[in-house]
Amino acid sequence: MRKYQEDLILKSLISINPPTVSAKNNDKELADFKELMIQVDSKYVCLHVRDSGYFNDSIKRSYRNADINNYIPAIQMLIEQGITVIRIGSNSMQKCNFTNDKYIELYDSNFQSETLDLLLIQHCEFFIGMQSGPLDVAQLFQKPILILNMYTWFFATPFKPNDRGLLKNLIIKDIGEVNSLTKRFNLPYKFTDSVEILSNEEVTFVENSPFEILEATKLFYNEYLLEFSNELNEGMLSNRDLYRLSSKKILKNFLSFDNIRPHENEIN
Repeated sequence: MRKYQEDLILKSLISINPPTVSAKNNDKELADFKELMIQVDSKYVCLHVRDSGYFNDSIKRSYRNADINNYIPAIQMLIEQGITVIRIGSNSMQKCNFTNDKYIELYDSNFQSETLDLLLIQHCEFFIGMQSGPLDVAQLFQKPILILNMYTWFFATPFKPNDRGLLKNLIIKDIGEVNSLTKRFNLPYKFTDSVEILSNEEVTFVENSPFEILEATKLFYNEYLLEFSNELNEGMLSNRDLYRLSSKKILKNFLSFDNIRPHENEIN
């Protein structure tokens, strides 16, 4: 069983040094970054909250989105700990009903460019995001990541040992509430497939509440302070959870084959 719970690709990837943003042809962005860091004057984290503005998909894929205002208690908590919160994204995103010198909506400031976003993620303490494009950038730079409002466990999940995630609960017609990863694994595949467009009549995705986001951020921040050396907290999803549960499911499927059992390497 043990070998099914290990990720040899991950071990190889995290042994490679993360990339750095080249200074070549980026003089203005580097100057903007230095100026912004003078303004920040503290440790900072990057925050990205996907909403319908960028892709105009409020009807088709609303379950991928979240309300930035539900993050306000978590933002306040981080600021109280001396951490600046920098929200990245585009100016099409929903405005946050919160103002503070230590909360910066980058796209609404004098500083904005894709290169600056890269620099910010490269140098942040950790990244708080969703299952959306900037998450991949944070993974590329090997940053500790807290993924909130996860609508699927199947992709863009907690990847490294210092990543954590919090799933949205589901309410599914004829099934009821699905509020754990174990229950998710037992659902039909259509509720896992990221390409499948699910109707609001069939399933309701329950967005993480302000309290849930705050508590998850507190737990993650405490783990960050302890350099992710303590035991995992119940309710927080980690790559260990995913490997454990998915390996059991894969092994169960593997053993269900009889004479036509595929080669072990196919299952790997």
